[in-house]
Amino acid sequence: METTADEIVSKVTEATDMAPTGEVLEETLVEKILLWRDLKLSGAIFGAVNLICVLTLFLKYSFLSVFSFLVMALLVASFLFKNAAMLLEGHLGKDNILKPSFGLEPFNADPIQAKVPQIVDFLNENITKTRDIVTCKDNKVTLKALGATFGVYLVGRIFPDLVLFYVLFLAAFVLPKVYEMNK
Repeated sequence: METTADEIVSKVTEATDMAPTGEVLEETLVEKILLWRDLKLSGAIFGAVNLICVLTLFLKYSFLSVFSFLVMALLVASFLFKNAAMLLEGHLGKDNILKPSFGLEPFNADPIQAKVPQIVDFLNENITKTRDIVTCKDNKVTLKALGATFGVYLVGRIFPDLVLFYVLFLAAFVLPKVYEMNK
């Protein structure tokens, strides 16, 4: 069985993450996190979500109390850092005290404005589909939606919401890396 040139190009493209034109494909932030390309960020997210899930699932803390405690810890650390820096300014001088940097703007308006028409089209399309299902425009689609929601109801009765979230979270972090390592 002979291999064609197109098959060779597709295999090389898959192996090297290059487009057929030769340019290197950029990974999105989600790909970098889920495939563990950025170990610090992936580890921080994985550890934080695991900590929250362990505290809420096994130690019976509510999500609201865990979230409030984490925000309080952040605020206390920030308060202590700011006041300790002010106390040390007199002894070390202003130039020797590091100031925290949070980057420039939280959001860059240009990329967001470029995506707004796509988001509006997506929302309008899905709202129209939902309206068609609710108003029973097509019986077959409405019955499929009814079956799907009943299936979600049954899964929800068996597994609590947070357990489902945790299982999906673990799958999202583990399965892509396992697949990539064992293609």
